[in-house]
Amino acid sequence: MDPKPQWIDLRFALLTACIAAAIVYGSLFPFQYRPSRSAFEILLATARTPLSESDIAANILFYVPLGLAAAAALTRIPAWLKVLSIGLGGMIFSASMELAQAYSVGRSPDLWDLYANAAGAFLGAAIGAFCRSKPAARILGGARHRPFVWLLLALWLGYQLFPYWFQGDPQRLHQVFANLLRPVHFSWLDLFQKTAVWLAVALLLEALAGAARSRMVLGWLTVIVLLLRTMIGGALPSPEQIWGGAIALFLWSAIAWRWPQRGAVIAALFVVYVILVALAPYHFLSAPRPFEFIPFVSFLNGGRGSGAWSFLEKAFTYGTLVWIVVRAGWGLGRAAVSATVLVLMLRILQIYLPGRSAEITDALLTLGMAGVMKLLGETTARKQPQAPGAATKRYPMPRTVTR
Repeated sequence: MDPKPQWIDLRFALLTACIAAAIVYGSLFPFQYRPSRSAFEILLATARTPLSESDIAANILFYVPLGLAAAAALTRIPAWLKVLSIGLGGMIFSASMELAQAYSVGRSPDLWDLYANAAGAFLGAAIGAFCRSKPAARILGGARHRPFVWLLLALWLGYQLFPYWFQGDPQRLHQVFANLLRPVHFSWLDLFQKTAVWLAVALLLEALAGAARSRMVLGWLTVIVLLLRTMIGGALPSPEQIWGGAIALFLWSAIAWRWPQRGAVIAALFVVYVILVALAPYHFLSAPRPFEFIPFVSFLNGGRGSGAWSFLEKAFTYGTLVWIVVRAGWGLGRAAVSATVLVLMLRILQIYLPGRSAEITDALLTLGMAGVMKLLGETTARKQPQAPGAATKRYPMPRTVTR
């Protein structure tokens, strides 16, 4: 007899606990407390103090992973009950964090934070419930079994399209074309970096759609993302971003998709990209600055919007760094250790770089993304299909015996 399915998936339960612990850390840091009047009064007094667009988007994003992981952890609960229970649980959890912030030094509760966090928990639970449904299985097919790849693409889209507020100003489109034709400043180094990221995205799409189909998916995704970035109220796409997408699309569609060594080559380009980004602005100070061992200090001390954008960008970068090295043929343990050591060395070098946050956060984030990759089952390098037309001779042809 087949064993009965468990009510709780322990892998995702552990991931849910880790995400909840991270939320507690971010909500109550620096863990210093003071006496205060009623926390409920302080919370309700903020009802007429609306947040900015980027703050609302950031607070929603904070709780989406919690809802996603919790929905994946609860395996035998009906979808509607799963979304309702996780959403209400996320709301109660957020309310407890907001009330605790009334007594935390340097923190203040906000009712709009509670609304946004609850919306994020409901949204994450709904997405997680849909991914486990039969319609999702029919739509996504085998791609639904690559959750870590989906996570990396979601992180990439997350920081590309932040803060997600559609403006539709035609002047932005005009400005993009003007910058493209007559750029005020064009950086060939930035062009290389943007091209490397687009090629990494192409490799992620290949893992979901296959090598041949990824060419069309990459083309449509490039056009859609650049148009959305133009219409959304964040930073306009730079000429380097546009030309980098075009170059990557050409290289992938014409050459790379059928090249057997594409994984190793793109992995090498991405490692160079990580090094270049970490060493900017490429001139060193004469005296070093202190190295910060308290994790996530730069995220917590900055604004919510900039902190959310930076976290999405770094989580994608370091998660993709580990994944792409595994894709090139390394084992997960070796890739995780090597990527973490590389990131840590780069962060130590940043004590000599002006305007950079030299701290332990990025190395811990690299290890964390490797752990998530392990929990989600993305542990080995996938065997890639051969190029079209390649002969496969696994067995010798049988001889014809004549008498």
